[in-house]
Amino acid sequence: LGQDSEGSFAADKASVAVAISDDGLTYEASAADIETRITSSEMPFPLAYAVEENAFRLAFPTVASQEEQPFALSYALKGLTLDDAIWQSFDPENSLPRDPANLTLDLEGMAVLAQSFLNPDFAEGEETPQMPMSPRSLTINDLSLNALGANAELDGQLTFGDDPSQPVGTITGTFSGINGLMDNLVAMGLVPQQQLMGARMMLAMFARPVEGQPDQLQTELKFVEGGSIYANGQQVK
Repeated sequence: LGQDSEGSFAADKASVAVAISDDGLTYEASAADIETRITSSEMPFPLAYAVEENAFRLAFPTVASQEEQPFALSYALKGLTLDDAIWQSFDPENSLPRDPANLTLDLEGMAVLAQSFLNPDFAEGEETPQMPMSPRSLTINDLSLNALGANAELDGQLTFGDDPSQPVGTITGTFSGINGLMDNLVAMGLVPQQQLMGARMMLAMFARPVEGQPDQLQTELKFVEGGSIYANGQQVK
């Protein structure tokens, strides 16, 4: 049997911009009021969703230098909503909040580029170093997710030496609605109870309750020289 499928994509406005020079390469793309619908003979219902805004930006150096150069990465997904048929397939009892979901990522930092991206040898892979761009610092301006009634927000700053796998710095985060979400997933039969116990134990290692707010958690991850990691003062690595 063959598979019949069709789809549609629409956006109120969209833009793409690319710039490249000795100062670096920048790629930006954005779209607003997106509506996507895909139907297939192998799917019991259409895959339909809408997004209020979707944006992406990447910027990094192109010319090799022993001096540190800036890079940045950002992504935003705002107002993601799913078609009622999708919700009905896994949440027929309306156990989960169906508010629009949002995801934000905003990173920037400094790095050393060992070989120019504009060098033809780089594209051909000749004598290319294993890590052409070595990070020296990373700032998490914003890493946040809001979906299914739960919310997570992270920020922090890390610095790197010769070994990028051993950063030094601190990342802090706050979380809300996590326990309620896990309880709902178990009640819906999507997550077995025994798996929930393991997830709660893992969560307790990295996050602690906020006093007076039982469904809000906070964490502080501290990375120290030598590769050790501390979560809320307790060593986890």
